[in-house]
Amino acid sequence: MADESPQTDKWPHVEAVRDYIAVAELDEVDRIRYHRKFAYEPVNDHFVTARSRNDYFLVEFVRRCSDLQRYKLNRQIPSDVRRNSRHITAGFDTLYGCRIEKIYEISEAQRDELHELGASPGEEEDSPDDKES
Repeated sequence: MADESPQTDKWPHVEAVRDYIAVAELDEVDRIRYHRKFAYEPVNDHFVTARSRNDYFLVEFVRRCSDLQRYKLNRQIPSDVRRNSRHITAGFDTLYGCRIEKIYEISEAQRDELHELGASPGEEEDSPDDKES
């Protein structure tokens, strides 16, 4: 039996982002320090990007977090579970009930690439035409 989660087979855009992480050799960090509110932008249902003053981050969730897309117009909300009022910590904190598994430091250019990579295949997969074939 393979170790891979069945979720990744359903969403190739998740594997595309994970492949990007591996190829770009992104550095994993334990936490993000933020000042007022934790502002994020969804990449897809498994990842968001976040900014903290001059730094950018890619945040990965333990499981699919469909509420991210539903509430994407209100991106500046605090995470619902926090160990510290000024940090988002991997492995402990949650956003919309979705536990944050990993955090990677990225550049602004990488943020833009990840948004292109994470959204496009998912949009194609969710197409009604694909389901009728």
